[in-house]
Amino acid sequence: MSIEDIVPVLEGFASAYGKIAADQGAGVHHRVRITGVTRGSANILLEIWDTLNKASGALTSIQVIGSTAIGIVVTILGVIRLRRHVKNKPFRDAITANNTISVTNSENVTIEMPVQIYGIFKSKLIDADIAKIARPLDPGRIDSAEVSARQLDGQEVRERIEAGEREFFEAETVTVTSTKETWLVGKLNSLTKTTESGFLNLTDGSRVFYEYVGDVPKRLHEIFGTYDGPVRVRAVAHMDENLKVQKLQISEIEIMQGDLFPREESGPMSSPSSS
Repeated sequence: MSIEDIVPVLEGFASAYGKIAADQGAGVHHRVRITGVTRGSANILLEIWDTLNKASGALTSIQVIGSTAIGIVVTILGVIRLRRHVKNKPFRDAITANNTISVTNSENVTIEMPVQIYGIFKSKLIDADIAKIARPLDPGRIDSAEVSARQLDGQEVRERIEAGEREFFEAETVTVTSTKETWLVGKLNSLTKTTESGFLNLTDGSRVFYEYVGDVPKRLHEIFGTYDGPVRVRAVAHMDENLKVQKLQISEIEIMQGDLFPREESGPMSSPSSS
């Protein structure tokens, strides 16, 4: 897995965790770090502690110790299960005798979920974050993503998102602010010609979704098909509540002239690799 694939997963999980912690008033801080990578998968350690440092735990691919942490991660798992269950289609809900919520999907299949988890699901609080976790999934390349919580009694609860289910987790991107049209530097990562959209790697290492809104889409196709170096794009950047760029609307694109980075005055410096 590439860094471009790992980053949105970590961002999505961390953001979902933080939003639920704030919603529940848990006062929890978190730190995410990758501790190891194996072929076809990634091991992730999530350290969690509260403001008084009363509890701490470790999350590995993804496993959690600590009651507060478990509750938050189980909530994320519940929302993932509900999103898969309804498949982005209409559904019916009702309060049960056990004070849970029954959710019946378009195929007339019903599951029950605690009221608190259903409330997070219904509010769409973490939909965009779960979409980030599912975004890198691609059949034959990255087949699945799994989140599991190890409880205090040693038992685990888990939810797995298969590549073929990615569409069920797609969410409308919510942006809170946009920049004026400006020139940015990056490298084309992908292009879907039917929608004139794809992903662009910026110089800070972030991978951003873009859509071409200019008058000459043929130029975009030519550059993507024949050139593998840096490009300059004139675009409007749309950002989320954390001021992270969520989408670029590109009106112009051109091949960069010269090196992406300046040469050192003390001597020649080789051009950066386009790999």
